[in-house]
Amino acid sequence: MDEKDIEILKELIRNSKTTLAEMAEKLQMSVSTIHKRIAALEKEVIEQYTIILDPRKVGINLIAFLGLTVKKERRRGILEYLKEKHWANEIYELLEPFDLFVKVKVTDIKELKDILQTLSSLEGVDELSSFIVTERYKERNEVL
Repeated sequence: MDEKDIEILKELIRNSKTTLAEMAEKLQMSVSTIHKRIAALEKEVIEQYTIILDPRKVGINLIAFLGLTVKKERRRGILEYLKEKHWANEIYELLEPFDLFVKVKVTDIKELKDILQTLSSLEGVDELSSFIVTERYKERNEVL
């Protein structure tokens, strides 16, 4: 991956709907070069194209982060369980203070309570902490 690939990725991150022609003009490359480079990036570094929604406008009124401390021998099973849940938007393994950290988006506090009850009853979950978001200021996937 070279500097031109990074510039292409920055454009896609900024707006994945940018046309090849617009990108070619801005980056001073041919459309075919942009197309070939994007195809290569899709095989190597681009996992998916996505959008960012305004959660409230689609009925998501509560965002929370959950910290889980789990038994080592149950970690893989708990991770697989979480990966299947639509409400688990992001899942991270941490060094401390938790083993797993999960970003959850739900409609209301009742749904969150149900999730917390279910998770706390899973075999292997030793501790569960929740952190409720009061305001979202930025949510982006920019890494470059």
